[in-house]
Amino acid sequence: MRAIYFYALSANRVALIDIYSKGEKEDLNENDRKKLDRIIQEIKKTFLH
Repeated sequence: MRAIYFYALSANRVALIDIYSKGEKEDLNENDRKKLDRIIQEIKKTFLH
């Protein structure tokens, strides 16, 4: 299993963003990384404001 999470140290919060099996996907592609970046930006707005 692979888990992608974001830890907001200053807010003392952890957000689980995605979880998938290693057999499902080896690495994140460019679209996956862009999607995660958008999700993290939204999480930052929520946790840090």
